[in-house]
Amino acid sequence: MATPSTPADPVDGADRPDGYLDHLSRGADAVGEAPYLILVTLCSALLGFGRADAVVESDQFVSLTLGLPSPTPDVWAFLNAAPPVGVTEGVVRTVGAGEAGAFLLGAVVRAALGAGLLGVLAGVIGERERPPFPAAVRRHFLPVLVYEVVVLLGVLLLALLAVASGGNAAVVFVGILLGLAVLYAIYGVPFVAVVRNCGFGTALDRTVSLAGTAPYALFTVGYALTVLAFSPVVSVLAYGGGLPGLLLAAVVAAPVGAVLAGAVTSFFLSVAE
Repeated sequence: MATPSTPADPVDGADRPDGYLDHLSRGADAVGEAPYLILVTLCSALLGFGRADAVVESDQFVSLTLGLPSPTPDVWAFLNAAPPVGVTEGVVRTVGAGEAGAFLLGAVVRAALGAGLLGVLAGVIGERERPPFPAAVRRHFLPVLVYEVVVLLGVLLLALLAVASGGNAAVVFVGILLGLAVLYAIYGVPFVAVVRNCGFGTALDRTVSLAGTAPYALFTVGYALTVLAFSPVVSVLAYGGGLPGLLLAAVVAAPVGAVLAGAVTSFFLSVAE
């Protein structure tokens, strides 16, 4: 007599690692619970409107962009908006104390927005006590600010490298690749600092240890592809409608950016604690 086959044990969904779409769904749910967070990414976009002329005057119609996570993903995360400027010693000399102060002030404001945004998202997604936005800013501002300053210094180093090399394209290209590699390894610092409520050094150590893992790489690829998928829509609005089109693109990108910030927060809640 044939022995009936034993049915396979059901797969426990709780044992399945969370995938990128799971984190994206949690990000969307969190923004649905706290929709005012969309205003944070919209305000962040206004900090970059010094680049508006480059977009309005561009001959581009559409652009495709791959992006790494940031604390405040906004319309500029979906645009290749940097104008084709040749970096020379003369250009560097024109950046005086006023411009440097403006860059630093922008980093301070962006850090405050990022600390509040990520603090609220961590409370919602992690099912913790949800802090008021100002309380989240006070709690997490310092490590997020240090991260923003580090990124700003990295951009400055690339500019100085371009000057020192005489604008050598190969040297600049290698510098950009190295910069992207470093950014890949550290982009999680502000998120880890928030979800673990720790300082910059502890968050940096934990993030670098995660950067070599498969979940980190797979999540980063999923994030980059999401930015790539939305960038044509955002860029068509931004490049095709003058300043009103750019403003509309910022409004369209704001909820997407807030959801992406929630997805990254969800990911680091699952791996960093």
